[in-house]
Amino acid sequence: MLGLLRRFVVGAGVVYAISLPFSFFIGAGMLAKPTRKHFSIDELRNALPDGASLEFLTDSREVQIQVADREHWNGTVVGGGGRATVVLLHPFGGNRCDVVAPAYALWQDGFDVILLDRRAHGRSDGDAQPLFGGEGVELGHVIDRIVQEGWTATRSIGLFGMHDAGTSCLMAAALDDRIGAVAALDPSVNARDFVAASISDWSRIPAPFVIPQSFLALLGAGLVSGVDQSEFDARSVLARLDAPTQILFDDARGADRRARTVQAAAGGTAALDPLPDSTDDVDRWAGLVDFFRVNL
Repeated sequence: MLGLLRRFVVGAGVVYAISLPFSFFIGAGMLAKPTRKHFSIDELRNALPDGASLEFLTDSREVQIQVADREHWNGTVVGGGGRATVVLLHPFGGNRCDVVAPAYALWQDGFDVILLDRRAHGRSDGDAQPLFGGEGVELGHVIDRIVQEGWTATRSIGLFGMHDAGTSCLMAAALDDRIGAVAALDPSVNARDFVAASISDWSRIPAPFVIPQSFLALLGAGLVSGVDQSEFDARSVLARLDAPTQILFDDARGADRRARTVQAAAGGTAALDPLPDSTDDVDRWAGLVDFFRVNL
């Protein structure tokens, strides 16, 4: 029995040691240049909550927004005369279909919504995904275009993002006073926390044990994408956040600690709310809808 336990410990140690150099290459290959999850209208339809009205799709149109030289974000605008506009961003590795449920809940309540594919995701182009680096500034270009084109009711604009996109939305709101309110689901104050949580979710290894892997993954991502490591930390920008803010966290993912760290970095005034564990996709986002109804 003791010999079997010793072999198990040695084997686990070898696997752990091998994972360290691999983390660098995974970061360079997957974080800097993620595999695109392509988008189609059929997928958007399939992502609608059960029983949802197809008017959500007939009321929509496709748009393209240039955020930098040879880099565009593509998205779906739904509505045009609502009480306000909410821009929604999906998490890393996904596409706009991942935010259909909250978008539908907002649209049903009278908001115009814009579902975007982030840079290097879905139908959007660009090579490097910077995690937090530079995306807040790019969201400023998105707001510019919304105001210029008049796609939606532009008198009041809000942002909502999931996971790392949530942090980008918080940073954008800190940098741009045209954003009237901002909400984020499971954000992190730095990219290392996000990567560690992702590795932990995938491997079922407690997050403290994957900190070395997350550090090496970000080192690889930074070298390939050309993003300075300082841009992977959001604290200095979040300290400037003064727009009404809601931080949602999913208890099932153990995200409450990260959410509280983000709240503290933003000055401690942001609302901190657990995401309800509901089988109804629309009801689950009722708190988010209420937040934007009050603040936009």
